[in-house]
Amino acid sequence: MDKVKVIDTSKDPYTAMERGVRSVPSVFINGELVFAGIVDFKKLKALLDGEYLSQRFEGDLRELEERFFRGILDSVATALWLYVNEDCDAFLRDKEFVMAITNLSVYSDREELYNELRKYLSNANTCKEAIRNREDKFLAVITRNFAREIYWLHNRFLNWNEVSKLYSREVIAHWMIIRSALGRLVLGHTRLVMRGSVKRLRRSAYT
Repeated sequence: MDKVKVIDTSKDPYTAMERGVRSVPSVFINGELVFAGIVDFKKLKALLDGEYLSQRFEGDLRELEERFFRGILDSVATALWLYVNEDCDAFLRDKEFVMAITNLSVYSDREELYNELRKYLSNANTCKEAIRNREDKFLAVITRNFAREIYWLHNRFLNWNEVSKLYSREVIAHWMIIRSALGRLVLGHTRLVMRGSVKRLRRSAYT
């Protein structure tokens, strides 16, 4: 542990933003982000033991896609941002982050895999379809976090009747947009949410 520096993002959020941290825990080795959110501890140990870039990835494109979305869904900020904006390439442009959430940084053919994944999911229609196919998972992450924040705010569990009286569809939709903006700040992305996205959020807010 004397060789490990631990940064508490709740106490030092600016360092996290500077380093491109969007999911915790994020693990850096010699300044390189190798894991974000989901950590494979066997692979981490192998990296620390010097077994780096020693094997090729044996999965297919579908597994790469699944790894990407598993990493995105691990964080409510990234999940909300992608659900609101439907722009996979905003994340895919950040190669280091994509390598980390997919665990591709441990493979010898990581550059080839990254390029293949980006080419595939950068297509707007492919990205939107992939999100729609996982909409239940996105909404599960979003609603769990909304429920948790309501609990923290009121210091008790609220039943659905209480929640529906206190928070309209518009309030929930706006919470989603504002909450996702945390991810947008880290991305350095200033794109406005279009009216169509807001309408879609309002329709699905109670799903």
